[in-house]
Amino acid sequence: GLTIGLVREFYTDRPDGIVGNDDAGQMSAWYVLATLGIYPSRPGHAEWTLGAPLVPRARINAGSDGPAFDIATHHLLDTRLMLAWAQAYAQAGDLERARHLAQRLREFRNPASADFLAECGRARDDGQPGAPSPFQCSPPSAVLSWQDFLSPVRQAPASTRAPAPSR
Repeated sequence: GLTIGLVREFYTDRPDGIVGNDDAGQMSAWYVLATLGIYPSRPGHAEWTLGAPLVPRARINAGSDGPAFDIATHHLLDTRLMLAWAQAYAQAGDLERARHLAQRLREFRNPASADFLAECGRARDDGQPGAPSPFQCSPPSAVLSWQDFLSPVRQAPASTRAPAPSR
C-alpha cells in the first residue's frame, strides 16, 4: 500500500535517496519501522499499528530487560489465502511448495485450517492400504525460503498431479 510506495520512492541508495533533511534521524527511524511493518499509532505511547513487513524475517531485541520479538512475513498471510495457494500448488503438481505451505498452516494453529489438516487424521483412520495420503499430511522434504516462491509454478504432467481437494 501507501507505506510500501513511500519506502520505494523516497528511500533509495542514490545520493538523493532520502527526501529532504533526515530530521535528526526521525526519517531513518520511520524507514526502519516501516520496513519492519510496525508504526507508532500514538507517539509517546506504547500503541503500535501493524502493517506488512518489507523484509521476510527480522528480530528485534528488547535489550536485557525484555524478550526478543520476531517478525516473519508469512505469519501475516491470511489462512484462507494460504489454503488456496497450497491447493493450487498441489493441483499443479508442485507438492514441495504445497507441503511447505501446509506445514506453515500447521504451525499457525489457526482454526480456519482445521478441516484442511483434519484430512490427515481421516486418511490415517481409513487405513486403506496403498491409498495415497493427502499432500498436507507429508512434511516437505526440503527447507524453502520466501525466494523459492518467486518463480512461477511448474505444471507437472497430469498423471503426477495431486487429486483435487474434496469439498
